[in-house]
Amino acid sequence: VECLGPNDLTFSICLHSWCKSSRRDAPKHAENILRRKIESSKENCDIVVSSMDWNSAIAKWREDPTLGPDRARKLFIEMNQRYIDSRDERSAPNVVTVNTLLDVYAKSKGEKSAEEAEAILNEIIRSYKSGEGVIVPNIISFRSCMDAWIRR
Repeated sequence: VECLGPNDLTFSICLHSWCKSSRRDAPKHAENILRRKIESSKENCDIVVSSMDWNSAIAKWREDPTLGPDRARKLFIEMNQRYIDSRDERSAPNVVTVNTLLDVYAKSKGEKSAEEAEAILNEIIRSYKSGEGVIVPNIISFRSCMDAWIRR
């Protein structure tokens, strides 16, 4: 008899439900579901943590202007490191990931949010130009960075 437990679809539904929630603690819950999915994916090869999962959890932190930028950036760094370790294209950071992270900074109330957004964008550009990275910033990337400066 096969053991019943969460699968890829149930994790994704739960994660995306928390991402649509208006509860104040929804960003934490979304990140916790992402973390549970990551742990479950280590034991079950049918569970895949996709770029969309990461992007959703990062985007949800936009709703917390205080903790959001730090949590979103940590998730981005973790996502990137996990991709480097696995080289699984399904979970690779992409321009949507970068734009989502920059938007979290643009919506933040932190004093240095604009500087940090610009530093992230400059690092993505530097990484691409040097051949280390494959993410090409687009007009949304630049607009999000400008929004961070405008809201400052």
